Amino acid sequence: LPCYRCGEPGHFVVECTTELCDYCCRSQHKSGDCPLLSGPKPVVTIYGVCCQELMFFESPDVAPSMHVQESSFPVVVKVTN
Repeated sequence: LPCYRCGEPGHFVVECTTELCDYCCRSQHKSGDCPLLSGPKPVVTIYGVCCQELMFFESPDVAPSMHVQESSFPVVVKVTN
């Protein structure tokens, strides 16, 4: 069975000593070499700011040519105020 923390077989989470990237939590590279740092930055556009009832946010998809396969993981966007 693979470790649920690093994905490598042969040990469990309690015994895992693999160093993971601080940004994407993967073990194939160090934090300074993470592809997320050189990839496109997330953008959210706000519309309808004149009327609160009509306000909405749009998060456009990243163009396929700019997509970094290694960094494809779900995220949560929280908007306050």
